This record gives sequence, structure tokens and C-alpha cells, in this order.
Amino acid sequence: MPEGYEYDGHKIVKLNKPLEGTKQGAHDWYQEQDAEILAYSPYITKSKVDPCLYIYRHDGVTALLSVHTDDYLCVSNDPTWMENFHKSYSKKFEAEFKPKITDFCGIHMDVESDTVTFSQSGKIKHFLENLGLRKEEARTTPIKVKAADLPKDTVRDYDVPYESLIGSCLWYSRMTRPDISYATIFHAKFTACATSQHYDSLMDTARYLLSTSDLKMVYNKSKDCGGKFQVKVISDADWAADSTDRKSYQGYVVMLNDKPITWNCSKQSVVATSSFESEYLALSEGVKAGLYISNLLGEIVEMIEPCILMVDNNAAKSFAESEGCNNRTKHVDIRLHFVRDYIAKGKFIINYVKSADNIADLLTKILPAETHMRLTGELLQKSD
Repeated sequence: MPEGYEYDGHKIVKLNKPLEGTKQGAHDWYQEQDAEILAYSPYITKSKVDPCLYIYRHDGVTALLSVHTDDYLCVSNDPTWMENFHKSYSKKFEAEFKPKITDFCGIHMDVESDTVTFSQSGKIKHFLENLGLRKEEARTTPIKVKAADLPKDTVRDYDVPYESLIGSCLWYSRMTRPDISYATIFHAKFTACATSQHYDSLMDTARYLLSTSDLKMVYNKSKDCGGKFQVKVISDADWAADSTDRKSYQGYVVMLNDKPITWNCSKQSVVATSSFESEYLALSEGVKAGLYISNLLGEIVEMIEPCILMVDNNAAKSFAESEGCNNRTKHVDIRLHFVRDYIAKGKFIINYVKSADNIADLLTKILPAETHMRLTGELLQKSD
């Protein structure tokens, strides 16, 4: 029984409402564990960028503690510090200590001296087994060209488990598989009107995972930057790509020393009146993500500035670098001009990249198999 709970001797009681189900539960738990972590040492500080990251620095020892609800990931140049912290923390909260991390939040991790690898191959294979897919059904792309012609005014067929399939694909796309982000977001808009036709189209994404389940994210120890890190943001948009509401799809990838750290694919919330405008909207979202990563890592390691922005639209590049406007640009929302501000301050520089070499194309449109595989190879690697 919970400590302090009075009962009449029965060994079994009914739980009316769990702590996780209350509005205040997450907040109260955060406050409780936050106080315990900070009380361990006066040299522990909380990140100003992410309140779930704690940083310890003292006498040559550095430790980083990341909190995800009741899962904790700790790295340090002194293993003894981690063991001592665990012993202290376990006096109040029961906690299991694993000296070597292999799985965290559903991601399998392989940590070597010069390489860290993230993958979800095991979970993806289990997911595909439950779907009953055969090897001969494997595809080389996650979405067919004809998917653009799927009907949008159909009546929902609740006999097909569309939501569960979308949810699984969405999880993989956000964790370790940016190559299926566009296919997943594209199909998500049919959730309210999905039929067997939509479900079969979405299954193409699963069939693609069947042939690429061994892809992984590999981060190598950088030897060219002298222990420093640089953020690069690559953005792209597909103007008026949705034939129903004529809104554009946008995407960005944030790279750290040319390795993907975070990415996003979404449909823009407003109708862009030109390809320039849709590209500028995508650029602004990429700048926000780049700022977060740069500010967060700036508390931990030495960063190279300025950060780099990459776009494949010369009009968006010129507009971001200038202070002028004209009849075609004066309607652009003022909230987007913070991009100009950060470029003027020297926080970012903006460069042009050819559309054929733009990695963010992977997140905004249906691509031919050869192009899709080539751009995927820039982000993910096959298992040995």
C-alpha cells in the first residue's frame, strides 16, 4: 500500500485514479525529482534551454543527466560519479542502474570508442511481423506517385486499423527514420476518411521498411573540427502541393557536424502565394530548430559560429539577407523576419544548395526511387 494510506486490513484495494492520470501528476513528479537531483550537489545546474537536462562540472568531472519522465540517461567522464549519484538518488526513489546503455526510449544504442549508433531495427522487424508482410512485398520507396490521387471525401471504414498504422509509422519517423516522414505526414491527413484504399497506400510505407529495416543513424567522433561543433540547417518546401487546400509541405533537417540531429515534416498552416513564400516559411521553422540545438549544445560544448542555413530558392535567400520589401513580399508576416535579424547579427549565414542535392527534399515530396535512396544515404547507413 502507498505510504501513509490507512486501510482496514484488506490486502487488495481498488485504484480509483492513478497519479499519471491527473492533470497535476506530471508537474508534481517533476518538482519532486528536480529537488532531489539539485540537492545532490551544489555544482549541479539546470539547463537554461531544456529544464530536463542537468549539468555537473567540478574538479575536472563533467556529467550530463537527461530526464524523460522516470527514465534517466547519464553520461560522464567519471563512472564513479554516476554510481555515487545513483546510490544517493535510490535512497528516495527506487532506481535501477545500468552501467552500459543499450536501449533508451525505444531506441537501440551501440556505443563504441569513436562511434555511437541509433537504430530501431528490432522493433521495426517485430512491427512488420505483426502486419504479416512477406519479403517479396518489399518496396524501394515509402510512397507511390499515384498516392497523390487518393480520394479525400470518402466515408471512414473502421474495419481497417488506420490509426494504429499511422501511429507506428509516425513514431519511427520521429525517432530514427526521417526517410518515411513525408509518407507518414501525407497519409495522416486521411485519418478521418480512411478506407481500404488509403490503408493499402499507407502499407507501402511498411513495405518500404521491410527492405530498409537495417538502416541506422551513425555518429562518428569528429576529428576535423578540433572538438568543436557546428549546426547546419537544411530546409525545403513543396509549394501548393496539397490539391485540396493548396497548402505547401515543408521540412527541415538540423545537422551537427554533418550528422542529422533533428528533423521535421509538416503541412504549412497558411496558403503561400508563391514558392518563395513557402520556402521562407520553411526556413523560419528551420531557424527555430537550429537555434534550440545551438543554444542547448552551447551550454555543454564549444560551438562554431555562425550556424549555416541551406536553401534551394534564391529569392528566399536574397530576401533573408536584405532589409527591403516590394509588392510581392510586403505581406509576409512580421513574425518571420526574425530570420533576417539573426542573419544580420551573424548568428547564421545562408547559402544556396542545388535542389538535386537538397537533403530536405526527402521530407517534402514524392521522389523517384534513385533520388530517394541517394538522399536517404546522406542521413542513414546500412548495418554491416
